[in-house]
Amino acid sequence: MAIELYTQRGALCGAFVSGEMLAGAEGDQFILPASLTLEGDDCDLRVDSDERALADGSAAWGGQVKARKAVVSGLVGDGTSTPEATRALLRRLRAAAARQNQFLATDQGADHYLRLRLLESCDVRWQELWGRSLAQVRLTWLLADPFWYSDAVGQVHADLAGDGSIAVDTGDLATWWMPPILTLTAPVGEAVQSVTLVNETDGGVGLTYSEPAFADGAVVIIDCERGTVTRDGVDSIRYLGGRPLRLLPGLNTLSYTGAACAVTIQWRERWI
Repeated sequence: MAIELYTQRGALCGAFVSGEMLAGAEGDQFILPASLTLEGDDCDLRVDSDERALADGSAAWGGQVKARKAVVSGLVGDGTSTPEATRALLRRLRAAAARQNQFLATDQGADHYLRLRLLESCDVRWQELWGRSLAQVRLTWLLADPFWYSDAVGQVHADLAGDGSIAVDTGDLATWWMPPILTLTAPVGEAVQSVTLVNETDGGVGLTYSEPAFADGAVVIIDCERGTVTRDGVDSIRYLGGRPLRLLPGLNTLSYTGAACAVTIQWRERWI
């Protein structure tokens, strides 16, 4: 098993952007030495009646946020190389680990990953017995949120002739709600001046997009995680009202109110 770091991953629902595949290679992807392993996957979150959930899924109490960390440790070097070779590998390892906003997967082609925010510490202890050609390394990252994310993208598409509903089953892995990406496409030659989507499963939380120019094949993308809205690539968030949708684990029923429109909903399952 090899631990991999990625600095790019396309959009929320895109695939990993692969870099060079060699251990220690520079690029978007960095495969850590095979001797390094991910320490126990403990979750630091605690929940009681005095705590509240935050939008990113973490928990807070007393004005403080309880962070979750990822720790990778092990020996670097082979005990036979020169100290200079091991130092060079450590420099490359530190440089790769220090990049902000990375993704960590636990194996090549893994179907889930963590979102790293930044490197908190890099501890190195030399093994004197091996002539400083072997070092014990411990890397600690603060996570962007406490979740594992599925590499697979869930998607539901519906061509609606008017008012109706959309069933969205998010799968059986998720343990927390998921922010979707909504893609609305107006029929060619027709206008869709107002669209309302409401998740009836989530207590009726919904949003409305109203814009006279949303017509004739125009595409509106509403990213409920990043809080962005575009029509044909141009910012149009001023036409959005209501609250961003979220998908709950399991089956969700979304009601649609508006003219004929194609609706695509994408998400990633996430769990603690």
